[in-house]
Amino acid sequence: MASTDVSQTVAATRRYYNSGETRSVSFRIEQLRKLKSMIRSHEDEIIHSLYNDLKKPPFESYASEIGIMYVEIEDAIRHVKSWSRPRRVATPIIHFLSSSRIYQEPYGVVLIMGPWNYPFHLLIVPLVGAIAAGIVLSLNHPSLPAICPGLFQKLISKYFQPDYICALEGGVETSQQLLAEKFDYIFYTGSTAVGRFVMEAASRNLTPVTLELGGKSPCIVDKDVSMDYAVKRSYGGSSSMPGRPVLLRTIASFIVQSKRSSWRR
Repeated sequence: MASTDVSQTVAATRRYYNSGETRSVSFRIEQLRKLKSMIRSHEDEIIHSLYNDLKKPPFESYASEIGIMYVEIEDAIRHVKSWSRPRRVATPIIHFLSSSRIYQEPYGVVLIMGPWNYPFHLLIVPLVGAIAAGIVLSLNHPSLPAICPGLFQKLISKYFQPDYICALEGGVETSQQLLAEKFDYIFYTGSTAVGRFVMEAASRNLTPVTLELGGKSPCIVDKDVSMDYAVKRSYGGSSSMPGRPVLLRTIASFIVQSKRSSWRR
């Protein structure tokens, strides 16, 4: 995508946010229901695409990418009114003749950058929160391997106004063009190396960021556990999707010497 197109897209989303339309709670609830309808109506297409691109089994696609989204959306619909309601707080003694409240205000125009290993789930989760907060969004979907080329972009453009939520698919060049723009918040999921680049780009405009970075988590096996269960669950977690979750990418097991013989080869 040309840099001028990216700039025009971001400018259009900012104009839409400044119109104030996203601030009403009724609008947010309507958009959340629309998002749920989008997922529900295209479950088979999403599952098929995840299998074609990542060889992800249908059950695993539903459990880790789709089904969990319905819970997130329903929770946001149920609580968005209370989340957006002004909250009364204690007033400092120096202002003893006044009362104090905290008003929840949207950040503004937000960029969400998703990863390739959970291409649907890890874009939709922050999207749910952003819609509930009354935010206008640009979504950057990775080019490799992504949900079937063009599918995510097609679904977003079908259900949402392009000035409200805009999905941009592309690799490094598109990401660099987006990060050169001024956003009010950036939510990034991915590698530590790219996270540093995102943080550096955001710092130029003092843009707040959330970095959900990949890493390695040890799998600690205590001396009193069943080795059969330990092996099955550790292997099951590390080999799901298949073998791409960050949580158990590297299994570091700490096993008491006397229990080592209990491992089955």
